[in-house]
Amino acid sequence: MMASKHVEIPFDNTLCKAVISALEHTASQIILPHFGKLDADMVRTKTSDTDFVTVADTKAEHYLESVLCSVIDGATIIGEESESRQSALAEQWPDGVVWVIDPLDGTRNFVNKNNNFCSMVTLIHDGIAESAWIYRTVQQDCFFAQAGKGVYHLSGDKIQKCTPAGQASFEAANGTANAMGFDEPLRGEVRARLKTHKGRFHIGSAGLDAVAIAQGRSEFIMHSKLTPWDSLPVSLFAQALGFVVKMADDETDFTPLKTGVLLIARDEAMWQSFKKFVYYG
Repeated sequence: MMASKHVEIPFDNTLCKAVISALEHTASQIILPHFGKLDADMVRTKTSDTDFVTVADTKAEHYLESVLCSVIDGATIIGEESESRQSALAEQWPDGVVWVIDPLDGTRNFVNKNNNFCSMVTLIHDGIAESAWIYRTVQQDCFFAQAGKGVYHLSGDKIQKCTPAGQASFEAANGTANAMGFDEPLRGEVRARLKTHKGRFHIGSAGLDAVAIAQGRSEFIMHSKLTPWDSLPVSLFAQALGFVVKMADDETDFTPLKTGVLLIARDEAMWQSFKKFVYYG
């Protein structure tokens, strides 16, 4: 992979509108026409029998790549379905400006005719997430996060700043968590513990996990199978909302190529309670 040249990122309304317009087109013209209308030859699996990719994923990614290439000249583009470009990430994250695309997050839901899916785009500068967009395909609205400036909900002509929830203890809080990335036997132990938490719920989309905290419906997230296209927008949304975002094992910051367990909670006290619950019950 060629590293992109260093350019200034034009954080302005024009850039935001361009990304949202591309996501709107992707939703209405590429993804929704296939929703509930997938033939068998339009779906394949990747890493497991439940890790799907569809014709909608690949078409959406190609379109978003073509548009984002023209938005910032010289930027590198990394998409979830572009496996040839992913192989280079094992060694080094590219310098400069990078667009990261998850064209259809929640593909399993999409295949099963469940409307909990979205499209995500994240803008990275020298390894730091600067902006992220999560577009809810069926609802036709967009959540936008910018580092240090909060999270906003754009629906039609209305723009509203998001305010997270902030009252419950961890034991009484609602949140999303999965144990997919743990090795056995710890995976089974963590999964059993998660089932005992009354406020834990499941969406099946990393992007919609982030939307849930932006809407005040959720106060914690655990992701244990990390990828740049899922984890970068989620971590940026959480940080922009003032949440604590750290790797569980060493309490360091999440960066694009880290693997392990990412814990996100409303504040430090909840984060520590969350970690204790996950590992020790």
